[in-house]
Amino acid sequence: MKKIYYFTLIFLLVFSGKTIAQSSLSFSPGGSGGFNIIAPPPGPTPITTLTSNYLPLSNYHFFNPFYHNPAMAGIEGKKQFITDWNRQLDHSFSLSYEQPISSINSTFGMQYSYTSNFSHAARHYGLAYNYGFKLSDSTQLKLGIQFSQTSIALNEMLFGFDENKEKWYNAPSMDIGLAYQAKQLRIGMSVQNLFPSKIISADTISNFYNVIIGERQFNLSLAHTFKTAEEWAWSIAILLRKTEAQNINDFSSYFSYRKKYFFGATYRTDVDNYWIAFVGVKIKDKLNLQFSFNTQKDDLEDRRFFEALIQYQFKK
Repeated sequence: MKKIYYFTLIFLLVFSGKTIAQSSLSFSPGGSGGFNIIAPPPGPTPITTLTSNYLPLSNYHFFNPFYHNPAMAGIEGKKQFITDWNRQLDHSFSLSYEQPISSINSTFGMQYSYTSNFSHAARHYGLAYNYGFKLSDSTQLKLGIQFSQTSIALNEMLFGFDENKEKWYNAPSMDIGLAYQAKQLRIGMSVQNLFPSKIISADTISNFYNVIIGERQFNLSLAHTFKTAEEWAWSIAILLRKTEAQNINDFSSYFSYRKKYFFGATYRTDVDNYWIAFVGVKIKDKLNLQFSFNTQKDDLEDRRFFEALIQYQFKK
């Protein structure tokens, strides 16, 4: 176990150097959660920046907090797999694994996600590590870091080139976070994509555009569960996401019965505000099945929202 531990730390240090070396600290974001595509006008080459945050908008920040914060990996104290299918303007799939190691107060986590729409596709691979400081028997403070590789392919036909989504552009990224846990209370803060990177060289498509790998995103989360009756519990969760171009905030609440059946809703503030409802069931204290959908009908594609989550927890 020690060999694996030291090897992972060396990998994280080497990758952090690569991340900082290849990153650009100066950038001008032009959007959030997808590419902003504007045809270049006649005349001199415009300087317009396209952005793509590699993680899609998920409704399950209370069941998968590792999704937004590397310090939250292993917060349940259990090994677990989580897979998520998400249909919005972007169609996406994600898979994560969390491996707590109590002997060294640490957790290792791995993430993979794939997102695509008519203009682009993005793949994200991440390896996370966090260390927990025991403040008392029921409280802890965790510090986490994640290093990732993100690949983006553009539909070049939209830019006047031949259609080709097989040409991938790659860049590293880094996330940092901290998490505080006191019994059923969880508070988290994180920065995703700490060093946004340019990923397309000047002799290709960036003659028309500068393309960077997402925006720097700041996250603040809070979650707490209250026992309301012998077999009932009420949970609330807040996730605030801030980028240079846009803020997206989720205010969620759900009820659970016998820790087996779940139902609730999220109110999301975005360009337009809307509600997301969800239901779920837990089978044999291991398998958690969830489904969420946006409750506000609209003809616009980006207002349709369906998401399914499967969580499998191993025994300690």
